[in-house]
Amino acid sequence: MIDIPWYALLSAIIIALGVSYLVYFKDFQLGKLWKTAAILRFFAAFLLVLLFFAPTITLKTNKIVKSKLLIYRDASASCDSLSLKINKKIDSLLNLKFGNSINVEAFEFAKDIVSKGNKMPNDMKQFTRFDQVIKHFKQQTKDESVTAALVISDGIMNQGQLPNFVGNLTKVPLYAVGLGDSVQYPDLMITGCLANDQVYKENTFVVEGSFEAKKFPIANVEIQLKEGNRIIQSKNWLPGNENDFTKLIFDVKPSKIGWVKYSLQINGKIEEKNALNNTRDFWVQVVDEKKKIHLVYGKPHPDIKSLKLALESKVQNDISIYSGLSGLKSGADIYVFHGFPTNKNELNAVMNVIQKRTPIWVFIDNPVNATLLSGQLNQNIGATFNQWQEVATNWNENYGPFLLGGTENQWKSLGAVNTPLTRFTLNGDFQTQLFQKWNGIQTNYPLFGSCEKEGLRSLWFFGNGIWKWRMNEGRINNESKLFDEWVSKNILWLGASGKKQKEIQISLPNRAFLLGSEQNITITHFDQTGLPQNKDEIEVFLIDSLGVKIQLPVNKNLNKYQCVVNPKFVGNFKVRAFLKSNPAIFDEQIVSVSHFGLEQSNTTANFDLLRQISHANGGRFYVGNSLNGVIDDLSKNLIGTERIVEQEKSLSFMQISGVMFLLVFIFAGEWFLRKWLGKI
Repeated sequence: MIDIPWYALLSAIIIALGVSYLVYFKDFQLGKLWKTAAILRFFAAFLLVLLFFAPTITLKTNKIVKSKLLIYRDASASCDSLSLKINKKIDSLLNLKFGNSINVEAFEFAKDIVSKGNKMPNDMKQFTRFDQVIKHFKQQTKDESVTAALVISDGIMNQGQLPNFVGNLTKVPLYAVGLGDSVQYPDLMITGCLANDQVYKENTFVVEGSFEAKKFPIANVEIQLKEGNRIIQSKNWLPGNENDFTKLIFDVKPSKIGWVKYSLQINGKIEEKNALNNTRDFWVQVVDEKKKIHLVYGKPHPDIKSLKLALESKVQNDISIYSGLSGLKSGADIYVFHGFPTNKNELNAVMNVIQKRTPIWVFIDNPVNATLLSGQLNQNIGATFNQWQEVATNWNENYGPFLLGGTENQWKSLGAVNTPLTRFTLNGDFQTQLFQKWNGIQTNYPLFGSCEKEGLRSLWFFGNGIWKWRMNEGRINNESKLFDEWVSKNILWLGASGKKQKEIQISLPNRAFLLGSEQNITITHFDQTGLPQNKDEIEVFLIDSLGVKIQLPVNKNLNKYQCVVNPKFVGNFKVRAFLKSNPAIFDEQIVSVSHFGLEQSNTTANFDLLRQISHANGGRFYVGNSLNGVIDDLSKNLIGTERIVEQEKSLSFMQISGVMFLLVFIFAGEWFLRKWLGKI
């Protein structure tokens, strides 16, 4: 099929007629040879003009190809080794049945899809997404050589959306081989554990555990809370039926300082097939001092109540709330100023606080308290407060002082806050923690950040309205954990102002690792002024309980050091970082590594899901001991036979050598006639 636009065809005809007429109109009646030359000139000009429009010709050809079989193997933690074993058996049976007469394209899946032979990260194996498998399968079936597909899995799905079976039917059948045991045995499991990650030694804190019983006889269940190996509390639970769920609250008072390992353990009188989900470890940092925090406002605002609730839920400090109109009270370790100061007298009072080296958190919402930041940075920020706007937020992944919690989507879900419409650039003493987002587009303008100058720390929020964050998170999640931890971490960072900081500090995403998972950790080295720097060489080791050391490679990233921890054994480990030039300057953190993972917590195979997937796509379901039946069904779907596949190939006229030869031949023929008639 030739594809030539109508306007190209019309243009070529008009131009070719015009050129031929101009060259031959005087001699047009002189003889047939002149008419022939004119016609040759017309076709030559027509073809030459047409080539400028790049016309194409589509050629259809039939190609004989081998049938292709797609194999998807479940590589998640719950059935990785078993699916690999079954896959090898199927490969052997396919080879015996078909030899080299088919093509097999194999993939492995868990959280995502990877081609066979590519390494899948271990942390990706903690989840299984069948929606990704179905999506990938549909894309692959666009290849006409694909005649069948096979999924090898236990059907356990713990992430993503349930595949939409309506309209899933394709011309390519998809078969499923079920692995594992679909029978639900008696099983007690810990499904959740919530606790503060930092508490004060003299205060109690709350641990909330979620527990589930499946097919478990109605009998007493003992649940223990341990500090280390010591049982500190024990509670009984009597499930109301064979499938029951409950939440229990434990009030805990720490007995020692530092990072303390706690464990929830659930015990029943019946032996369980899966005991990996009966224990859950978590770590709590216990500190031994309180801070006196004064929340000072210019006028009442819901932000103050949100800060108070966050501090009470996470840090449990001594909190005082009062209006700054009556003057500042002395004795605070940290001052939070909201809508204050607003005049010269109040500004002088705050300046006295700063001169005493007391850390502050300022909500900048008027020109007076904006001058505080200008003084701190020795820079006029030029803020204007005539116009305000609502902005969303995005956290700065490269924020230096400490690791921020949450994800971009979590922060986005918290909603918008109010900020003055300002455009300014702050110098290097200011570190942006949260950026402003305008209509979904991230700007370089700070919404919130920190400053550390000569050992004095301060926080600066441009505007107000953080009460919306706490309210929205509570509405979405029935708790305000992300907001409360954000307030807590910033207050703790402020509270350390003026103290001699650790020269090296390790920041961990969590202290409970899953065996085989990779964890990114950050090491910060502070100079004498308390600012992070990366000029010196730092060495990091992972040390097991016997003292065996494994050195971890360290990379520098901006003003931080980063490395990856991937423990190979279950147990407790130390992560130790120190200066290569002076090992006495170090930091050391404890982590625990366990087998427990989301995949291992649910080991009951879901054959119903596999049946739905296969039937919706024209296939059948088999259990793992019926592999010969799988091979027989694959044979019925043209596997092992060659197929004729129609292929289309588009070529431009410039790629066809015959077109260029024709053009040369036409011009040569016209030249010969003109030469013969004596016009050349």
